[in-house]
Order: sequence, then structure tokens, then C-alpha cells
Amino acid sequence: MKYPLTLSFKILAVAPQVRVTDADGAPVLFVHQKAFKLKEAVTVYRDETKQTALYTIAADRVLDFNAVYRIRDGLGREVGALARRGRRSLWRARYDILDVEGRAVFRVHEDDVWKKVIDSFLGQFGIAGAVVGYYVNPSYTVEADDRATPEREGTPVMTLAKEPAVWEGQFTLDRAGDLMMEHEELVVVALLMMVLRERGRG
Repeated sequence: MKYPLTLSFKILAVAPQVRVTDADGAPVLFVHQKAFKLKEAVTVYRDETKQTALYTIAADRVLDFNAVYRIRDGLGREVGALARRGRRSLWRARYDILDVEGRAVFRVHEDDVWKKVIDSFLGQFGIAGAVVGYYVNPSYTVEADDRATPEREGTPVMTLAKEPAVWEGQFTLDRAGDLMMEHEELVVVALLMMVLRERGRG
């Protein structure tokens, strides 16, 4: 993938759709979330034609508190998961990215909790919310959670930042360190699911 990637979605869409483009503006992924589902269901396509489904993501329970979002490839094989870290997520967003065996291989944390609180609360108020959405921009860091290799523990591998925007949600995803090829797309897809979840919080 040619970084940085841009993640964009329409703020008022009933069924959220996320477009992912690379540094040249070329399409990388297209995400469609089904509306009005008791359990969240997300399909990741190659592009907006939705002809090729690459991944599906589904919550393991109806209520999202402590939910685990299982990520499966186009053949239905589980490749990993995104796990929300329970009560701590009420204020500061914290997630684990799990491998196929359920081991945490990366952790995601919000860099500044107060930016998210302001964005979530004031973002509900019409024009004022649009202004807030332009100036208050939360960011996230993805770190290696490699206890088997202590020297890599806590090493940043990706950063995700909300960009100034009024009528469209837009994030920039960039590499911050070494990342094995087999983990790269798992992290990107997991972060797409996280963006959809955090969109619900403002």
C-alpha cells in the first residue's frame, strides 16, 4: 500500500460507507456497513463496484460492550479480530488487534482523551458541531504488542488522525514503523472497523 492512506465517509449516511484511497488517490478498499442490524455487519470490498468482497467483519454479540469483531477473508476463514477494551473505552478508546489464534499482536489507543470528549459532546449540535468537527481532531496510535520480542513491545507501527472536515469524516492513516506484510492489511481492516465504532461516539 502506498501511504499515507485516506479514509473518508459521509457523516449523515444511514448505512456508513468508507472509501480508502492511497497517496496517489487510487482506490484501495471500500467498506459498507449494513444499517439496522442488531449485530454489526461490515463488508470490505476492493472498490465501490462491490464486485469483490475481501473481508467481512461481524460482532460476536448484540451489545457492543466488550464486543469482539471477527475478521474473515473472502473465503470465510478467520484472519484476526478487533477487541474493544471494555470500561476503559468509555472515555479513551482502547482496542486490541488479535491474530487468528486470539493473541493480541497490536494495541490501539487514543492519544488525547479530551479531544475525543469535546468532539463527541459538542459534535451533536448542528453548525457548532460542524465547527468543532473541523478544529477538534482526535488521533490514535497503533503499537506492537509483542511480548515474545520485548524490544518491539510498545513500538508505534501506524498512526491514525482525524483531519479537518465539515460534511465528511476524513482520517489519514500512515506508517510509523516496521510492519510485517501479513499483518499490514489486518491492521488496516481492523482500524476501519474501529473508525466505524468511534464514529458512533462522535
